[in-house]
Amino acid sequence: MKRIICFGDSNTYGYDPRSFLGGRYPREVRWVDRLGEATGMDFVNLGLNGRCIPGSAGSVRDALGSIGGSLGAGGDDGLWIMLGSNDLLMLPQATVEKVAARMGRFVRAVQESEMGRKGSLDILLIAPPGMVLGEWCPDEATRQASLGLGSAYRDLAQDLGIRFIDLSGEKFPLCADGVHLTEEGHRLMAERLAAYLRKGRKE
Repeated sequence: MKRIICFGDSNTYGYDPRSFLGGRYPREVRWVDRLGEATGMDFVNLGLNGRCIPGSAGSVRDALGSIGGSLGAGGDDGLWIMLGSNDLLMLPQATVEKVAARMGRFVRAVQESEMGRKGSLDILLIAPPGMVLGEWCPDEATRQASLGLGSAYRDLAQDLGIRFIDLSGEKFPLCADGVHLTEEGHRLMAERLAAYLRKGRKE
């Protein structure tokens, strides 16, 4: 695989919640950059603070353009998608089922796009780390929903014929807001995904 595109939200971007202005952890902290350094592979960080799963025609079009513009010239690239937390936090009356359905529509749009039809794009769906109670996750129902994404995404990945990793139940250290990875959380995330790559992506 020549390049891996990481399409996610603030936990992919590397948001540092200690900053009030959308600050970012340094490269040596962020899991995407740590993983590239550890593996020698070419990782592209397409994380964006506040991103939900693209749902409207415009947001899907923009996402496909961003992903397509980041692919290598020779094909055989990977696309890692880790989204869903913001959907649970921000969308009206969000449920695990609604978020999974939204993800399904987005992944199908990728598969049906020109880059998907070429057959050389290896898609990995990642269930994001489950939340804990905190400033951004104030109730148990939201916490439980974040844990439930793992099972829902697993079924979705099987239906779509794509790869899958469930990180929803793993104990990554989170900041006081209950959502964002700490520096240690980024380190452990990089180690977890490096182990996945060493196993030949056969989870």
